[in-house]
Amino acid sequence: MAIGKSSARVKYFNGQHLRLEDFQDEQAYHIAMRRRHNISHHTWGIIHGLGVRVADGTVAVQPGMAIDVFGRELIVETSVTVPASAFTDKGSTVLDLWLVYELNTSGAAAEGSCSPSMTHNDRTEERGRIRWERPDASYGPQNPKGTLEQDAGFRPYQIPPDDPARFWPVYLGRISRQDEPTEPVKFDPSGRRYAGLTGQMLEDPSATGGRLVLGPVPGDTRKLACFVQKTDAVPTLAIDADGRVQVNNTLEVESQLVVRGSVSLSASGRAPAGQWQVYRHADLGKQTEEMRISIPQGDSSSMVVGTWSAEDNQFQPILTVTGDGKVKINGNLIVSGKVTTQREVSPKADEALMPMILAARQMGMNAFDVVAAASAVRPAPPDPHGDLELSLVAEVVRARPDLAQKILDLVKPA
Repeated sequence: MAIGKSSARVKYFNGQHLRLEDFQDEQAYHIAMRRRHNISHHTWGIIHGLGVRVADGTVAVQPGMAIDVFGRELIVETSVTVPASAFTDKGSTVLDLWLVYELNTSGAAAEGSCSPSMTHNDRTEERGRIRWERPDASYGPQNPKGTLEQDAGFRPYQIPPDDPARFWPVYLGRISRQDEPTEPVKFDPSGRRYAGLTGQMLEDPSATGGRLVLGPVPGDTRKLACFVQKTDAVPTLAIDADGRVQVNNTLEVESQLVVRGSVSLSASGRAPAGQWQVYRHADLGKQTEEMRISIPQGDSSSMVVGTWSAEDNQFQPILTVTGDGKVKINGNLIVSGKVTTQREVSPKADEALMPMILAARQMGMNAFDVVAAASAVRPAPPDPHGDLELSLVAEVVRARPDLAQKILDLVKPA
């Protein structure tokens, strides 16, 4: 049956004389529209089943259904066994399995429906037929051998063919065996193509449902945008044309997160209390920005920077910052610049210390030398001048009262 002008429907009216062509046109219209739907709302390929089972040297294609590039349904109703002689018949130890569209007539016309000199089948049967061929490196699952190049881009507005000679096989996989017929047969499903959905938007029919937009759309270069609510103006997840992924909400990762590039943090407000966060903070009033690492308060929380010891097979901390404000360094602290303190020293608390500190300054003595002489420990001075000298002696004496007399003796005028 030629589908012909398949977009034209038969218009019925009372008293109409119906001809054979009218019924054929009626069928052609529905067949064409169904096939157009198959390739306009979907992509061609395997829809269901059609698995290949190998057991005890027998290869069998299971029942299932596929759609070819023209939207024709290729149906396998029962399991089809590939004969053991297939390898020998094709002269190859490797065979590709294909499913092609087949159209046959069957049935016999009812008695008296035609003249005795004429015989007619009264049914047309559409089905899928299994074929096996030697692999050809020049062709593949996406461009099968024997097809027309222009058919690869067949569009729904074109008239789908009904003639099986215009075919487009669907690839089911590859079977192979060793040279010996008794060797087991192996199946490789690589390259099987499955049907999919086509469209620019997938929307939940419920009133509060979300939508998935596949782009780009006019005025928007995003390739994918996922909206949790239909009314959302900003997608929860978006992927740009350049591959950049944007998440506009909390991202929870239950397993390992691997980042092979850099991580950029946009400006945000204060981290919610009790949460572990790394974020970028912008203070518009002071016109400053900070990269913050937030941990919960308390000595049970800490941020630890360290190394992995291959020898001990364990993590070794280097820098630890606890939630109660303590900093611990496991190793050497090397300061190349100037170290300053913002701690305010109470004059009354340090009243006894100031004379000895000032005396050391007047004698031209370096406070680091004073501390080294008194405690046999010489800190590495970042700057031999400045207020650090004063605060250093004060801190040492405050922590080690027993050193006060030694320091005082060192700075007394002769």
